[in-house]
Amino acid sequence: MLGQHQWIRKRSGYEGAARIPFLLRAPARLDLGRGVVANAPVELMDVMPTLLDLAGVPIPEEVDGTSVLPILRGESTGRDFVRGECSRMETMNSGTQFLSDGRRKYIWYPGTGHEQFFDLESDPDEMVDLGSAHTETAIWRQRLVSILADRPEGFVEDGRLVRLTGPTAPCLPQWENASRHPI
Repeated sequence: MLGQHQWIRKRSGYEGAARIPFLLRAPARLDLGRGVVANAPVELMDVMPTLLDLAGVPIPEEVDGTSVLPILRGESTGRDFVRGECSRMETMNSGTQFLSDGRRKYIWYPGTGHEQFFDLESDPDEMVDLGSAHTETAIWRQRLVSILADRPEGFVEDGRLVRLTGPTAPCLPQWENASRHPI
């Protein structure tokens, strides 16, 4: 974050922590052209499928990410938005969940119930929180509800985001079971 929003760590959904350029130098044989810029939302989980695609190796079905090569070839616009989360932000007594398409961003803090909405085109530094009253906020909130509805942390009840009583507890069932029953 380098001091943006008075933060120095990458534990938020703000651009200083979440917006990481995806740079790729593809082999000439792929004929992707030089200097191609795509403003599609991509995630870290897209790195492996992209590398597999570059190597001509099939991408396993169980992989969550997707190759960015179709985007660079102009064959696809990619996903509609990306989602990020951080389970613990002790200084805020919360975690954070966010969605962004690169033009708009919705942030929700489960431990406080606070939400933020930013127009990144007119406010790239996220200085003006348009808040829950903005006309698009409800659309983005519903997107997050649909993503989090089946999560075990209890983020959603009756189709609504639920304020938790503090930072999001880590929820790693396989790890928790293994730690109670060591091998």
